[in-house]
Amino acid sequence: MKKHLTILSLMALTFWAVSAYAVTGPLVELRPTVQSVLTPFERYQEPFDALEDMIAYDSAPTSYYPTITEVGTMVAVRFTPAQPCSLKKVQIVSYNGAGPGMIHIWDDDGTGFPNADIVTPFQRTLQGNTSYQNINISPAINIGAVDFHAGWEYVQTPAPFFTTDGDGSTTYRSKIFYPGDSWYSMPGSNAGDLNIRAFVQYYGEDLVAPSIVHTAIDMGFSQGAPQVAKAIITDDSGIDNAYLYYRTSGNFTGIEMTNTSGNNYQVTLPQFEVGTVVDYYIQATDGSIYANTGYYPIGGESDPISYTVVEGMGIAYDDGGPEGWWIVDTTYSSNAFAVRCTPSTYPVKVTMLRAFVNGTNEFEFSINAYTGGFPGAVLAGPWRTSATTSQEWVNFEIPEGAQYEVNSGDFCVVFNWLQSTPADPGVAGDATAPDGRSFWRSGSWNADATNDFMLRAVVYDSSTTSVEELGGSMPNGFALEQNYPNPFNATTNISFSVDKTSNVNLSVYNLAGQLVETLVNDVREPGSYTINWNADNYSSGVYFYRLASGNDITYKKMNLLK
Repeated sequence: MKKHLTILSLMALTFWAVSAYAVTGPLVELRPTVQSVLTPFERYQEPFDALEDMIAYDSAPTSYYPTITEVGTMVAVRFTPAQPCSLKKVQIVSYNGAGPGMIHIWDDDGTGFPNADIVTPFQRTLQGNTSYQNINISPAINIGAVDFHAGWEYVQTPAPFFTTDGDGSTTYRSKIFYPGDSWYSMPGSNAGDLNIRAFVQYYGEDLVAPSIVHTAIDMGFSQGAPQVAKAIITDDSGIDNAYLYYRTSGNFTGIEMTNTSGNNYQVTLPQFEVGTVVDYYIQATDGSIYANTGYYPIGGESDPISYTVVEGMGIAYDDGGPEGWWIVDTTYSSNAFAVRCTPSTYPVKVTMLRAFVNGTNEFEFSINAYTGGFPGAVLAGPWRTSATTSQEWVNFEIPEGAQYEVNSGDFCVVFNWLQSTPADPGVAGDATAPDGRSFWRSGSWNADATNDFMLRAVVYDSSTTSVEELGGSMPNGFALEQNYPNPFNATTNISFSVDKTSNVNLSVYNLAGQLVETLVNDVREPGSYTINWNADNYSSGVYFYRLASGNDITYKKMNLLK
């Protein structure tokens, strides 16, 4: 059968056409700002040193607007430099084949909209091939430290179309001008960020912190290799040091990251017990005299990344960074994706199946054999599940009696669409150096060489002792009991004991390490207590509950089934 995959985030040349209404409808509800009369300014060059920077608010191009074609239509992005700079070039993405476009650089009107052209607009041939095209500005424009706008104007019909990203967020910096009308903001509800970027050269002192790019750890494991955190860290003055700070309680502990090559840094985290909630952030300091410090996430210690350690070891072949959302087709013919998994040891039990999706419609997981180079017969499942938000990892814990044991060879994690919703949800794909383990089915199975579909498994090596079993009673009368009933529907009882007067915290977390609810947070006298948790407002799944009293901390796992 001919391959007919459809990419939902519209990478390469496959774009969803978005109607003009998707942009113009909500835009008219926003306050317009009338464009000022164009007043050309003479371009001149400002001396600068080696401090360069790309200012960008978009991600990969995903959408274009084929019904917006009128000559004179203009699009722009508002840029905010970190300090005084000169503009050296812009990058623009266009679609629909090569054609002319009029390049504009505007100043800001004081309310976030383009005002007057800083330089006389100039025409360039746009590639129209969804790639970022360099538009050199020579001589460079002295911008200073104020906001400016860069963009282009349609000069023919049909024009090469402007494109936007589709990562589900927006900076509200993208603007559009309709001939005979005014400038408007492009709202995130119906439009993403325009694919326009600016390249500036800072002059004067380096006051810019390092840039840190990192794919967050979303789950930890009690077995297998320790967790490795990687980051790309850049700064024009070089990197003096980089640290990852983590905690499981109390204060953060820092581990210096190793520069493995170029701008690549990594560090190995300790291995933690099942149920441990780990908070962490990355900090980097540059080599300038000001020792500028950057953080990921930007809030650092006040807003760390959190993940929970689960029992077993993870099997994953994607890099954790989705570069597109994929389906097989909009019509149904046993539509499915699969990823071939190879355990590092045998025997193991498959305990959890995972998928990164962008919709909340139900789908089915199954475990299939791997036979003759393709996914084969169903070995376990199917199990029906769904996401709770529009973009998230779905972590399906297989019931204990249904866990499939793998004694040798490979198995496949299979994502099956339902006949009623063959095009939703989309599954994330990682297009960086695919491993050749992904497959798609429309009637029959086919290999996919362009993506690692973001389907994963967690397996448990039963030949080792479970760390979770070491929990329970702690020295000195500090104890956390298994909730009862478990699994439970709606309500369950959690019992615990403390041996000294202290502040006691009993909290529930989800698999992502996010706090779900605090059940106890007050001073308790020595003794035993039972708390009833009502989970009516929460979805089915695996949760961890954590008891902390002074320096004593312990965790347990429970299953909510509705």
